[in-house]
Amino acid sequence: MLISLILVVFFGILASLFTGLFFLFNKKNSKHLFISLSFRISLTVLLICLVTFGLYTGDIGNKAPWQVTQEQLDNIDKDK
Repeated sequence: MLISLILVVFFGILASLFTGLFFLFNKKNSKHLFISLSFRISLTVLLICLVTFGLYTGDIGNKAPWQVTQEQLDNIDKDK
């Protein structure tokens, strides 16, 4: 559930980025460009909060191959 919410917010940021690009080339009204930028910044802050919450609760985690768990360290100590 959290990962899907993170993806929705991420795609919202991308949509806001392209609408800002459209308003930048349009140049008739810079107020729309400012609103798009404000919305994108708000979504980015929300995305950072969601990722931080997910890491804190353990819903999303680090699956890096160089991450060594305590169980792997214990097995290395037993082999010596």
